[in-house]
Amino acid sequence: MNLEPLYELKNRLENVSIVGINLVKDDFRLQRAVDQMKGYASAAKVFKQIYEMGQKLIEDDEEDKCDLLLDLLALLDAVLCTQATTYSGDNLQKIETTAGKENFYQELHYSELSELIAAFKGTGGGRFRVIDSTLRWDNPEIVNDFRVKKFMINGLNDSYSGIIDLMIKMLKKQGKEIVPLLKEGFNPQGKKEMIARLEIIEDICKGDENEFYKYCVENGGKEVKEVAIGALVYDQDNVDYLLDLMKKERGKLKNKVFESLAYMDDERVKKEWDKFFRKKPFENMEYMARTEQQWVKNYLENYVEEYVEGLKNRDLSDKKEKYNVQREISILCSCTKNKLTDKMVKLYKKLYRYNEYEIERRVGFCQEEQPRQRTA
Repeated sequence: MNLEPLYELKNRLENVSIVGINLVKDDFRLQRAVDQMKGYASAAKVFKQIYEMGQKLIEDDEEDKCDLLLDLLALLDAVLCTQATTYSGDNLQKIETTAGKENFYQELHYSELSELIAAFKGTGGGRFRVIDSTLRWDNPEIVNDFRVKKFMINGLNDSYSGIIDLMIKMLKKQGKEIVPLLKEGFNPQGKKEMIARLEIIEDICKGDENEFYKYCVENGGKEVKEVAIGALVYDQDNVDYLLDLMKKERGKLKNKVFESLAYMDDERVKKEWDKFFRKKPFENMEYMARTEQQWVKNYLENYVEEYVEGLKNRDLSDKKEKYNVQREISILCSCTKNKLTDKMVKLYKKLYRYNEYEIERRVGFCQEEQPRQRTA
C-alpha cells in the first residue's frame, strides 16, 4: 500500500497544530490531503473514518476542534504504526541526528555556566557585557553546551536589541546542526524572533531548506512571508511557484516576489519583469540590484542606453528637471554598480557630466579618466 497520502495528511495536520486551528478552513493543502483519502475510503473502514474526520475538521464551524484534531492525529499514528515494516540486512546506515557532528553537544558543570545563564534569564543592566565576553570569542566548550544553544536561540526574543544582534551573529556561525533547534517551536505567524530564526536558517542552509521556506510563505504572517519569499532565490525550480505567487500577492509582498524572480532564468520571467519595470522604473529597479543574472545585466544596459538617448529631449536649464536627472542617475549607479560591463561603463561616461559625484563614488570614474564638464 502507498502510505504517502497518510503521511501527507499527518504532516498537514501537524502544521495546523502549529499555525492555529482557526486557519484550518483556508489551508488548501490540508483539503487536498483529505481529498486524497477519499479514494481509500472504500478499501477499509478505518480509511473512511479518517476521511470523514478530516472533512468534519475542515467544514464544521464549531469553535473547539482541538479534540477532533488530536483524535485524528492519534488515529493516523496508529494506522501508520500497523502498516510499518521491519528491516533486516547487512547494509545498515547511520541515522543523522541533531548531535551528528563531533563536539556538537558538550555538557559542562552548571557552575561554569551559571553566570552566563543568569545573564540570559535576567532583565537588569550588565547582562550584555557578560554574554558578549563569554560568547564573542567563540569559546567552543561553552557554545557547544546544549543548554547554551537553547539560551542563545531564546535570546533572539530578548528585550535588549544588542543581545538580539549578538545572538544573530553567533548563531549564523553555527553549522546545520543548529537548524532543528531553530525550527523547534517555530511559529510562522510570529514577529521579530521568528524572522530572525528564518534569516539564520537561510544564512546557514541557503537552498537546502527550500520546502521550509515554502511552508513559511503559505502559513506565515506578512513579515515572515516576505523573508521566506526572498529565500526562494536559490532554486531555479521555484520559478513556477514564484510566478503563481506574483498573481496572488499585492504591495510589498508582490515587489518581493519580483525581486526573487530576478534571480530566475526564464523567458516568462523576463516578460513579466518588463511590464513591472516599465510602470515605475526608478522604484522597481532596486529589485534588480543584487541579482547577477545575465539577462538582468542586458536589460539594464538597454535601459540605460534608452535613458542616455532620452536626455537629449529634457530641459536641463530647469532646476527641478536637473535635480530629477541627478537623482535618477544616482539610482542607476546604485542599482548597477555590480553590473559594470564594458558597454555600461561607456554609457556612464556619457552620463558623467550630469552627476559627476555619484558616478565617481559608485561607478569608480576619476577625473583623469573623464574631464569634468559642468552643466549650466
